[in-house]
Amino acid sequence: MIADEDDLADQCDRAIIDLVDYIDPVLIKPDDLRVHARIVVATLGIEIEDLLPILLSQRRCEHGAWLELHFRSKLVIGQLVITFERDPAVSVGVPVWSPAGNEIVFILTRQGQTGLSLINRDGSGLRQLIPLGVGASWSADGKWVYYSRATTDGLCIEKVLVESGSAIPVRCGLSAPAPAPDEAALYLVRVLIKSNGIVDHEIGSVRNANGAFTVLARVTGSRAPVNRSSLVPVLSPDGKWLTMPLLDGDTTNIWVQPTSGDAMRPLTDFSGRSVMIARRVSWSPDSKYLYAAVADTDADIVLFDGLLR
Repeated sequence: MIADEDDLADQCDRAIIDLVDYIDPVLIKPDDLRVHARIVVATLGIEIEDLLPILLSQRRCEHGAWLELHFRSKLVIGQLVITFERDPAVSVGVPVWSPAGNEIVFILTRQGQTGLSLINRDGSGLRQLIPLGVGASWSADGKWVYYSRATTDGLCIEKVLVESGSAIPVRCGLSAPAPAPDEAALYLVRVLIKSNGIVDHEIGSVRNANGAFTVLARVTGSRAPVNRSSLVPVLSPDGKWLTMPLLDGDTTNIWVQPTSGDAMRPLTDFSGRSVMIARRVSWSPDSKYLYAAVADTDADIVLFDGLLR
C-alpha cells in the first residue's frame, strides 16, 4: 500500500515509541518531545538512567530530520526521539555516543555550514559544540571531542573540552582523528592528492602533536563509499582495530586495520550481493561487535515501446 501525502506527513510529524508487550504505541508530538519522553518513561515507573541504550539511528523525510535512541530495559523495548529538526534545509546525522554514556555528539548542517552539536541521552541539553567541524571522535574518558575542520591551512585537527567548549589546535594536514584509549597515540588519515586530481588516503598514527606520521595502510580514493575524498576509520574501544566500509567492485565490505600494523583485511564478504554501506560503522563497548547500516541495492532494465511515435 502506498501512503498518500497526508499519511506521510502524519508519520513525519510524530515519533513512535513501540513499547513491546506492555502498552500500545505512544505518539509523541515533536514540539513536546523531551517532556513527553519523560512522561512516558515515568508512567512505566522507569528512570531515564535505567534504560539500556542499544543503538542510535538517524531518519529524514521532507517534513524533518531526527535522531532516535533505541533502548531496552527490564520492562520495555523501544525508541525515543531525542532531537527533531523541522527545517528541510537542516540536516542532522552521524550520532556518536560518549564512552561515559551520558551525551551524544552529532553533525548538524544548516545553510551549507556543518558543525557539531551535543545532546543528553534523554533528549535534554541540546547545544552547539563547534560551529564548523566533522569527523567527531571521543576521548576514552568522554571529556574531549576530537574533530577535523577546514581552515586556510587546509584540513586541521582540533579537540574541544566538552565541559567548557574550549577548542585546542592539535595538528594540520591530517583528518579523521581517533585517539587511543590512553591517548598515547592519535590515529589519523592523510589525504593524498595527485597531480591529476585523483585522491588517495593513508591511514596512520602519531605519538604526539608534532611526531612523525607512521603509515599503517594506504587506500585508494575510489574505494571510499559516496565521497572518494572522505575516509573516516573508527577505532575500537580497546584500541586494537580501525574499521571502515570500503568498496569492493560492485559491493561494499567492512574492513579492519589492526593498530599493531598488521595487514588490513575484510570482516564481511558480500560478494554476490550489491550492498552499500555509506555511513560510519560503530563498535559495541566491549569491542566484540560492529554495527553498520547495510543497504541492498537493485536495478531493473525496462524497455519503453512506442515513445518516439
